[in-house]
Amino acid sequence: MVFKIYQHNLRKSSLALITLLDEAWKEGIDVLLLQEVPFFNDKTPGLPNSLLQYIFYSTPINRKIYSAFLVLNKFLNVTYEEELSNYAFTSIKLCYNHSNLRLVDVNLPLKPYFTSSFIVLNLKMTEKIYL
Repeated sequence: MVFKIYQHNLRKSSLALITLLDEAWKEGIDVLLLQEVPFFNDKTPGLPNSLLQYIFYSTPINRKIYSAFLVLNKFLNVTYEEELSNYAFTSIKLCYNHSNLRLVDVNLPLKPYFTSSFIVLNLKMTEKIYL
């Protein structure tokens, strides 16, 4: 199966999240990799309640979420890997048709720049890293 994955830095904007979700639905995106997700009073403004169980994010630090996944394809079986996640890394495992795929979203706050990337680990035979 081919997954449609899209990455975007929201810069803590709920309007950016709403706009991105609208476009993602139109394009049939399966998974969104997000950085700097809006986070206020333990909630993500702009995220519909129907998607709350499909967002997986890093441990908030200073009321900021540095990395997150939003899984839009509800046919994917998703496991949040808490032991591989922290304030800058979020890890999930996707299962579909007996295939496993690990996604790691990374947003390291390095001054003066922010570095964003993701790593895909294919768990079928041996672990491979795709950058």
